[in-house]
Amino acid sequence: MNTMKNLTWLVLVCFLSFSAFSQNGGVGDWVDYSPYHSVFAVVEGNGYAYGATNYGLIEYNTSDNSFLRFSKVEGLSDVAVSCLGYNEVTKTFVVGYKNGKIDLITSSEIVTVTDLFRKTISGSKSLNKIHMDGKFAYFAAGFGVIKFDVERMEFADTYIVDDNGDNLFVNDVTIANDTIYAATVNGVRKAYLFDPQITFYESWKKETSLLFPDEEYSIIESYKDKIYLNLPGSSDYPDTLYYKDNLVNWSMVNELSAYQNESISAYDNYVLISHKGQVSSYNDNWEEINRIFNYGEGYFVSAHDAILTTDSTIWIGDNSFGLIKNPRPFWFEV
Repeated sequence: MNTMKNLTWLVLVCFLSFSAFSQNGGVGDWVDYSPYHSVFAVVEGNGYAYGATNYGLIEYNTSDNSFLRFSKVEGLSDVAVSCLGYNEVTKTFVVGYKNGKIDLITSSEIVTVTDLFRKTISGSKSLNKIHMDGKFAYFAAGFGVIKFDVERMEFADTYIVDDNGDNLFVNDVTIANDTIYAATVNGVRKAYLFDPQITFYESWKKETSLLFPDEEYSIIESYKDKIYLNLPGSSDYPDTLYYKDNLVNWSMVNELSAYQNESISAYDNYVLISHKGQVSSYNDNWEEINRIFNYGEGYFVSAHDAILTTDSTIWIGDNSFGLIKNPRPFWFEV
């Protein structure tokens, strides 16, 4: 199987996502016309890779290379998927929605949790990102941070992180050692993870050591004692990436000062970043050790997300070509 053949099949899959169900639906049947070519989040676990689109999920079975699509027609609780995660402890894929619904996908069923969806709150219920820690999923939400027990399939805690106890839109959340960090539209907030008063807003402090403590931060990622933080730019200016090692001081990553960053995934001595038009990996010295900028002649990268799996496969969520598998250099599959 060569690269061009793979991409030809990929384009065919993207085209069929608009039309196949219109041919198969019978009178009175629900018909799915949703496009699946734009994937904004990717996770992998338990023999499957999932790509999230605004309308549903793409499931790739790594044992037989088969595909399935999940939408509201095929068992999801809603449309407007907003985040995706995989909980290794419970072997559960976790799907969040803009309206606060949560779907839990196990090997045998899809369970929907609607507590937040049905609750009346001021502000947004959007679930924006997920960070896994043990059996818990921490959601960056439109009003704060949610701690969710995936094993018990229930909410554990809600954290209001604003200085004044108001709702604050959180873009991303991560945990480094014993500290939880929230990247918000107004700076970065942090708290001691095991503080018995963590649900009280005064337990959360703004990260004032940043050069721009009151700006919006779009991405925060950690691995062991390393933290990566993205300050979004604009159409005229690139993003600024900050890095904190050994939980001491923030420093600007000058080597990556010309990019816009869509996602950051961190591993041992290795960082994988989606820079819109390319996916690049860097070592601890911020030297680029791999770059993916096309999938074959004429098929250019437009990446929203990228992850590295234990077998050294890179999975890419692409805005135009859907879910891409890169098992080795210069080899791309779907």
